[in-house]
Amino acid sequence: MEVQEDAQLIAQLRAEVEDLRRSTAEAEEEAKIREMQSGGQMDHAGGAMEAPRYNNTLSVFVSRLSPHGVTAKALAQHLSGGHEALVTRCELLTWPNGSPRGHAYLEFANAEARAKALEKNGSEFLGTTIGVVPKTGGEGRPTTTGRGGRGGMPPMGRGRGSFTTPSQQNAMMQQFLMMMNTNRGRGGGGRGRPW
Repeated sequence: MEVQEDAQLIAQLRAEVEDLRRSTAEAEEEAKIREMQSGGQMDHAGGAMEAPRYNNTLSVFVSRLSPHGVTAKALAQHLSGGHEALVTRCELLTWPNGSPRGHAYLEFANAEARAKALEKNGSEFLGTTIGVVPKTGGEGRPTTTGRGGRGGMPPMGRGRGSFTTPSQQNAMMQQFLMMMNTNRGRGGGGRGRPW
């Protein structure tokens, strides 16, 4: 009797292990799909890691995409002339809430494929005229370093459009502070009355 109960318990445990293996395989497959859709890499805990850098000599920036119905696969097929294997990476940019921005970055396997994609500038894709230009600059996101800002102490806080590097900003701030600390006119240590 006891042997039969042990055999039944072992059978139940084996069934549970198989269910866990199946659900783990499904979760891994879903994680791979999410990784492919996001264009980035996932760490072992399932969180997004920093995406690898694009090779700017093989990449393009696509703008004016339709906000609805665009998929990475369809865009890759359109820009590669049906040879989707020539696209090594495709990233559709989204807002933090997940809605599409209407922009994308694509990286191609070779310069010829990129040149053919650049020829598609002004072509129709899903009912809209898209812009395809060479990718330049940072890692898929606009940078704000050295772009000025709103307010702050002069000479750095001159509104938007101050294109200075951080070292230039430091030098300007030092000059400004030295100017403010000089004794001019009335006051202690300068010419004039001591009170």
